[in-house]
Amino acid sequence: MRGAVDLWRRHRNANRPVIQASRSSFVLNHLCSVTILLGCFVFVIFPYILQSKSRYGHYFYNVNSTFYMWYDSWAEAKQGTRAHGDRIGWPHMPADQIPSFSKYVQEHSLNEILGRFTRGFRDLWSTVTRSYGYAEFLLMYAIALGLLIVRNKALCLGVLRQVHPCVIIFVLGYFVGYTSLYAWYTPIAQGNRFVLSIFLPAILMVVCALSYAQDHDLCYSCFGRKIFASSVSPTVLLFLSAYVLIGFPHRISTMYGGG
Repeated sequence: MRGAVDLWRRHRNANRPVIQASRSSFVLNHLCSVTILLGCFVFVIFPYILQSKSRYGHYFYNVNSTFYMWYDSWAEAKQGTRAHGDRIGWPHMPADQIPSFSKYVQEHSLNEILGRFTRGFRDLWSTVTRSYGYAEFLLMYAIALGLLIVRNKALCLGVLRQVHPCVIIFVLGYFVGYTSLYAWYTPIAQGNRFVLSIFLPAILMVVCALSYAQDHDLCYSCFGRKIFASSVSPTVLLFLSAYVLIGFPHRISTMYGGG
């Protein structure tokens, strides 16, 4: 994708006499990069997919993405392919009973599909608010970053314009894609193990943005006083220390964590 965007830019900006040679060299470089990347990927996973093909009849086989996500509940999954040997081979069931994307779309209306997403997002939000140890601090960081962006809007927009479009597409695709996927999967399984896979990259992005703000001495005003980005992390760390000493022992001793 990045290569395609860069090629389009070159096509717009390059001088006509040199555009053909430049374009050919550029395309060749990116094709080599893609070939090497895919080759390394296949080399690493080849023993696994070869065994998967021999055992299940498919190179890429996973019970969760192949079957379970197309059930409406975990009870259905247990009575369906799970009860018919999906973990030791392809389930022994009539073909019209094996769940799939096409089967799900045929049997469910658009309102039912949208309703599943809606309930899923609500369940994810409930998981975040009822848990402990991360949501409050991500919120604190996000508020601090948001205030810095509002206070230094022109600079932040200038930095954003310099970011490669593919980076923005990737970041948005990652968070929107995985959040939607986890929302869809909540009827089958849910919990912090899903949410934390989104939280960790999110906190990394926020901290990197604050580091950039700190390097450029960005600040915002609070009751007439300037507060610099360098004071955000120490403040969050202070709250974290108090939470670990006071709030965390109570939460972990009273919150059910069994399977």
